[in-house]
Amino acid sequence: MHAVTLSPGDGYLVLQPDPDIQTDSSDLGTALRLTAPGNLQFDADPRQYPLCLHLFARGRAWLVQFESDTDRDAWVRALVGIRTVRMMSKTRSGS
Repeated sequence: MHAVTLSPGDGYLVLQPDPDIQTDSSDLGTALRLTAPGNLQFDADPRQYPLCLHLFARGRAWLVQFESDTDRDAWVRALVGIRTVRMMSKTRSGS
């Protein structure tokens, strides 16, 4: 089990192991830079996992489970929003 933190202002998604059930003390977690191209892919509604968001990055995968569709959808909008801002920034700086 991991604690998942989304930091839209910084453009990071952080997955940290729960210290109460962590078996490997060397695992400090994973920080994914959302603004890096191709760094994170996700399935917003995986068929086999209701109320989940399936994340893929760096050859690994995570399922994040939410209490409601509304909560999951808010995270999906935030993830898409961060990518949109990055794409718009690159377009403007490239012209």
